[in-house]
Amino acid sequence: DNFFCNICSSIFVIILTIGVLIVYTTIGSTLHLGIILKLHTSSNTSLLHLSSHSRLRAYC
Repeated sequence: DNFFCNICSSIFVIILTIGVLIVYTTIGSTLHLGIILKLHTSSNTSLLHLSSHSRLRAYC
């Protein structure tokens, strides 16, 4: 009976660890994606700003 309890607890711990790891990786990847997207959009807007500025300068 005690042996069975030990197996159950170890399985529970393993499942818990896997679940935590999955949650952490999911949160980490979403944060990473968000940061990448933010950087990407900011770089795109700066590029657009630069291009519009150069166009204005060319017109003048």
